[in-house]
Amino acid sequence: MPLTRTLMPRGHTLHIAESAEDLKARLDQQSSAIQRSKLQILWWLKTEQATTVKQAVQWSGYHPSTVSRWLKRYREEGLDALLAVKPRSGRPRAITGEVLETLKRELEDPEGFDSYGEVQRWLSLFHG
Repeated sequence: MPLTRTLMPRGHTLHIAESAEDLKARLDQQSSAIQRSKLQILWWLKTEQATTVKQAVQWSGYHPSTVSRWLKRYREEGLDALLAVKPRSGRPRAITGEVLETLKRELEDPEGFDSYGEVQRWLSLFHG
């Protein structure tokens, strides 16, 4: 039977539907530090290593409002929504695709470039 405990502030109930084993497996597969932290907090609560959200917050090192926001999202939308990576806003990359891959290979060359100006000249010359 899944664990249901009142762990959230103001009497909200946090029902962690996933098993501890599933959370641990997903935790071990994560490469993103933030996603790992989100899963770690759920795992601590599921396994009752952390008996309160306050304790999980202290262990995580994140601000209480951040953890509260994460747990609210989990409670309302589930694990997939909690772990969804939002696209970054802002200006799109100026260099993409094949040009970016070619530049990466050039940067790996031990002789490399001596300055950003050389990189710009190389890009202009070979990729317009």
